[in-house]
Amino acid sequence: MRPPLPLPLSSSAYASGTGLDRAAEDFFLRQEFQLDYQPVLGLDRADIGSFEAGLHLRQPQQRTYQADYVALLERTSLRGPLTRWVLQEASQQLQSWHHHGPLANLSVSVNLSARQLRQDTILLRQLDAILTDTGIVPGAFRLELPGTVAAAPLAVADTLTALKRLGLTLCLDNYSPYHHPPEVLHQLPLDAVKLTQPTSPEFTHLDDSLKSTLHVADDLGVQVIAKRIETPSQLARLRGWGIRYGQGFLLAHPLTSQEATRLAVTPHPINEFRLAVYLTALNHLSRFLCRYLGRVAVNYWRRNRPPQPWLRSLTPLASGEVTLTGPAPSLIDLQQQQTLRQWVRFCLKDCRKVLPTLPLMLQQSGLTLAEQQLLHLHPGWADV
Repeated sequence: MRPPLPLPLSSSAYASGTGLDRAAEDFFLRQEFQLDYQPVLGLDRADIGSFEAGLHLRQPQQRTYQADYVALLERTSLRGPLTRWVLQEASQQLQSWHHHGPLANLSVSVNLSARQLRQDTILLRQLDAILTDTGIVPGAFRLELPGTVAAAPLAVADTLTALKRLGLTLCLDNYSPYHHPPEVLHQLPLDAVKLTQPTSPEFTHLDDSLKSTLHVADDLGVQVIAKRIETPSQLARLRGWGIRYGQGFLLAHPLTSQEATRLAVTPHPINEFRLAVYLTALNHLSRFLCRYLGRVAVNYWRRNRPPQPWLRSLTPLASGEVTLTGPAPSLIDLQQQQTLRQWVRFCLKDCRKVLPTLPLMLQQSGLTLAEQQLLHLHPGWADV
């Protein structure tokens, strides 16, 4: 078997398509493509209503936004089989979540290309078969349309109407109120729009163009989602504008299906997370544990420390202090916050084996209510 070829996204070596065809076929046959799931969250309560399925390679160094792969793979003979695989994989994951009681209301979105929309007969036949085979609620399967359709909405109107007849949910991706008039929202049967990157200079204030888009979307019942939220200031600005949903690395990175399931079951409020403040609360707790267990508590911290590279710089010292020996991560998203809280919970469970009265003792630990909430020491932590 020939060795797999790299797939450099910025290279022009694959302009002819031959090398790219071979590389994509190798990855596909070796089952090295996978879907990750990035949540769309409510910006106030962090409730997760949907996940966007993104195509990635299993090699971590190749991970990037799905759009980069779609643009390349559209040039290959693999586009048809890979499209079917993505649709089937995402629908089967949705079917699995719907069989899990607490996750019955989740939806999953899959990105479509302009080429797929032009092949409407094939696309409709594939989607109809998937809905029949999986039995999922059609409205829970969301199709994300490329922003380019906003430039010529009438060209795809019939296809989108047919998709709506199947009961599917439609979202217009990369919508810009500065390049697309609000009338587009009237011309297309949309359920949601994703605003193009709020990192661009255009999104620094609520001007008439954005106000008009938000007003029209509200009148039509179209959900507005902000993309690529990466800083607390962006989050605060979007909240102030009344935008209720968003996604981005500040909130959560793309997750494996297992990670997405765990996050969906136990979401946390979205707030600016300060690692230094968290460490202060963690050390308050650690000093309390060491008072009764000494070095044993330190060993519990070390034994339960998760293997993620970014967390390895959090080092439990012999004194009982937990210190940061490496650079602090630039962003701590919801998944990483959850990992930190799991670390605390696992250590406390070990401690409780030695101190069965630990839950009662923690009430006398001197931890403030804010510190308890930060460490996720809710009343039922011992039963989780």
